[in-house]
Order: sequence, then structure tokens, then C-alpha cells
Amino acid sequence: NVSVGFDGANIIVRDINYSGRDDVSASVTMELVIFNNTAPVAGDGITMTNSAGQVTFSTVKRPFVYDQQLTVTDNNQYIGDKYCQIVFTGAQSRRVDGYFNIRKKGVVMSGGSIRSAYNQVVGNYNDNRFDMTFNQNINMPILVLPDMY
Repeated sequence: NVSVGFDGANIIVRDINYSGRDDVSASVTMELVIFNNTAPVAGDGITMTNSAGQVTFSTVKRPFVYDQQLTVTDNNQYIGDKYCQIVFTGAQSRRVDGYFNIRKKGVVMSGGSIRSAYNQVVGNYNDNRFDMTFNQNINMPILVLPDMY
């Protein structure tokens, strides 16, 4: 199993079964839906314009449509064959060999369900015999897109 995050420039993939402190990459095959911020253009199909004659909707390119918003947690939430945003979903620490391994959290999708899990390493800090464990998901919903792209 892998966790996937996005740092604004790179898709970050990590093996969630890896129990060490290193930032070890993993690989995954996935389908991506990429949108660009360009105005719609007129053409065959449905075209809508505003009073100034500007195209505001067109079926020449598939429009951005979302199905629902979902706040990602550590528990599986079923979304079926839909798409979700690739984002970092929080942060978590774990004790490994006398150090606290601090990691960002990313999205895990398996069997049509998504959840939050360990991803990219932020740092490793000596525990000094203190308990610094934490597990925090962001309380911000992500978009879930229908399987129409």
C-alpha cells in the first residue's frame, strides 16, 4: 500500500508499510485528471454565453464538475470509482529507534475507499525520553470528482 501527496510541484508516493525513519520513495500507477485555468471556447455541442458575448460554458472541453466534498480521516471512506484530490492530509509522528519520525500524511485509495496515512518525512528528532507522538488530519474537505473524465 502507498500514500500519495502533492507538494505543489511533485507527486510524492511513499510505502505505508515501511517502518523505518528514512524517506523512502514508492511507486504507484494511477489515473489523473488535470484541469487548466483557461476560458471555455465555443464549438460543437452546448455553448453558453453571457450578455457581453463571452463563452461561459462549453462542452468542447469537459467542464469541471465535482460530486461531493469529503474530510479525509484515518478511517476508510467509500467513494467507489470516483477521483479525489492528491493532497497532504495532515501530519503524524511515530517513535522509531529512540527518535520521533515526523511525517506529512497523504491519501491512500484501495478498493474504492480513501483514508489518510503516513507520507513524506519532515524530520527525525531525538525523543529525549519524552512522548511526542501525535496524529493530526487537516479538517478541510477535499473534492471528489465523478468518473466522467
